[in-house]
Amino acid sequence: MKGNVLAVALAIPFSFFAGCSSADTADLPEVDWGEYASDVQDRIDGLANSADCAGLQTQFDNADANGSVDLMSYIDVKLRDAGCY
Repeated sequence: MKGNVLAVALAIPFSFFAGCSSADTADLPEVDWGEYASDVQDRIDGLANSADCAGLQTQFDNADANGSVDLMSYIDVKLRDAGCY
């Protein structure tokens, strides 16, 4: 019984921090990548992985200028994941 209580006590904080660290794939909005150049997703993901907030913001502004709401939503999640705001 003591071991079960300890396991639960350790699992709760870990679950909390694991859930707050970054967006899961399920949290990302669906994007029809066929509507964009073949390197767009890799470029955005690379910028997010390197926490290039200025680069991500440029991508967001480009998507905004083109009315690409789904892409803007995707980049917004990446901006948050990268700690840009």
